[in-house]
Parts: sequence; structure tokens; C-alpha cells
Amino acid sequence: MRTLSTTGRRAALAACLMIAACLLDVRPAAAHGEHNLEPFVRMRSVAFFDVRFSHDALAVNETMTVTGKFRVMNSWPRMLTEPELSWIGVLVPGPKLAVRERWVNGRFIQNAFHIRLGELYDFKLLLQAREPGRYHVHPMVNLSGTGGLVGPARWIRVTPGAAPPSYTVEIPATGETIDLEHYGFGRIVGWHVAFGLLGLAWLGYWARRPMLVRAALLAKGVDEEQFTSADRRVSYVIGAVLLLILAGGLWATNRNKPPTIPHQAARTWDLTGLPQPAAVHTEIREMRYGATERGGAFEIITALDSFHGRTVAPRQLHRALVRFRAAVAEEDLVQRGILHQQLRQPQLRNRVELVGRLEQRPRLLRNRVR
Repeated sequence: MRTLSTTGRRAALAACLMIAACLLDVRPAAAHGEHNLEPFVRMRSVAFFDVRFSHDALAVNETMTVTGKFRVMNSWPRMLTEPELSWIGVLVPGPKLAVRERWVNGRFIQNAFHIRLGELYDFKLLLQAREPGRYHVHPMVNLSGTGGLVGPARWIRVTPGAAPPSYTVEIPATGETIDLEHYGFGRIVGWHVAFGLLGLAWLGYWARRPMLVRAALLAKGVDEEQFTSADRRVSYVIGAVLLLILAGGLWATNRNKPPTIPHQAARTWDLTGLPQPAAVHTEIREMRYGATERGGAFEIITALDSFHGRTVAPRQLHRALVRFRAAVAEEDLVQRGILHQQLRQPQLRNRVELVGRLEQRPRLLRNRVR
């Protein structure tokens, strides 16, 4: 009786494992992995806070708003391009939510805008649901030369609506109302079909030749001899057809002189940051990381100056995507606080608690402990 060799048994085992892996129920990835960003991005880039979502669930064609603030931190990492032009939107898996309006510092923004280090900005996004599902939605600031930097997210559930998705806008030049979900769809399909047929004709003409033989001849330096006069005539004809299609399309587009949409070439350079709130001067004296502890216990020892003659107790320290909670008791009147936090999912709210007399109710000042 013949038995399998060691190599054969290993191959059979590998095949069985591959088949078993294919039969397993693989769940799709949830969220966007923002906690796996590099430390210098999470600690020193853009700090979002006071982010609020108006809805947790809505139907198709219904709208919701995302509001909040973000600050471009002065401790910008040297590994990233210094921010200049930016664009704000949302990070969502596909075009599930359409952005209808963007507002930054009270101004309607429809193009890129200029930002500066250390400045504070607020934003408002009006979103419209397009497709049913459950989506992890982030506000996101895109920076020229750097990419997208995301803020805190929330799961949004979109349910089927009474009608299909519709994104209607009015063209000011004509007063016509169009639906961007379907506007120009027939022309788009026509262009794809025309160029697709032309490309298939070109590929089909050359694919009928023996490709391997032609490749071997090209490797030996035989090139011009492989082209016949018929090949050149076909090339001229297809090139002429391509030029005619382009010229005809340009004529058909401009025939009725429709209103055109300019490219997003404009820039908003005069957008100023919000007034900075009064801050508490903070000096980091020592940082400790417990590498031997599972979960990575992290301690920051700080020295805080008084705020207008009143003692300050640190409550939370926020960086771009990391939050540390204070380990000191609320009623302790200290100017030296120890912040201790297991590195968990951040809740960006950037606040410092001011403690006067103990019988007074604590007040909250939304500001970052630096």
C-alpha cells in the first residue's frame, strides 16, 4: 500500500486549511482604524472636540447635521507637510451620505480654504441619507500634502425611505431644478459605450495576430517589418473616428449653451480662526509609561498655573485622538495633577474644571490643557 510522502501530507493539510478558511464566516471590517494611526498624528495634528451628531437614525432622503470644533495644533509634527489648504467633509464607507452644505466659522464654504497653525475653527455639515445601512461616520479635515485627518465618529443607521434617493438642486442661471442622482446619466452611458466599442475594435484588430510570435520578433529587433500598409490604414481610420467623436461631443455639449459648472479652482484665503478662549498655562514635568503593564498605563505629571487667582484641578488632557483622565480627586485643591488613563477609545471634549471654594458649583471651561 502506497503512502503519501511528507511533502504530500503537508500539501494536503495546506489545501484542507485553505478550504476551511474559505468556508469560515468572515465579518466585514467595522470603523476606519483611526486608533491605529501613528502616534504623532494622534497626538499632534488636528484636535476635534464638541462634535455632535443630530441623529443616530434616519431614513433615505432625510437630513442630519454634524457640528463641532477643531484646532490645528501648534505642535504640528515635522513629518507632515505644514497645513495650508484644507477641505472639510465626512469619512463614510462609500457615497452613503451626501454632503449638502458646509459651514466653517459661520461662512458657507464650497471650496478649499486656508487654515493656520494654532487657530480654532467650528464647522457644520448638512448630510442627506442615500442608501440604507449602518455606517460609521467621521468628520474629516483633508489637508493638501497630508491627507485626511478624522475626528470622533458615531454609528448612523439609515432605513429605507418612502422614495428612492433624490438630490435636487436649483441652477441659478436658468432657475431649473435638477436631480443630481440621475442628471446626465444617459449621456454618461452613451460616452462609455462609444469609447468602449472603439477600444474593443482596436484591441480586436491586433488580438487576431499571433501575439507570442510578434513578441518574440520584437525581442529580436524586428519591429517595422511587422506593420503592413493595412495596419497603418486601420490606425489612421480609428484615429480619425476618435477625433470626430471628440469634436461631435464638444459641439453637442455647447449647442444649447447650457450653464457650466466651474472646476473647484477657487480658494478661500480670508477665513480667520475663532477668538481663542483664555487658557491655563500648563507645563509637563514628567511622563511615565508602564511598559510592563498590560494595556500600557501612562502617567503625566504636570504643573498648572492659577487661573485668575483661582486654583485649577485638571480633569482631562486631550491631544488629537487621545484622551487622558485625571487621577486626582475632584475636591483636591492642587496645582500639581497626575493624569492617568488606560489608552482607550477617545471622547474628545477638551475641558478643564475650575475649582474655587468647595461649596461653589464647579464651572467648566472648554479648552485644552496644554
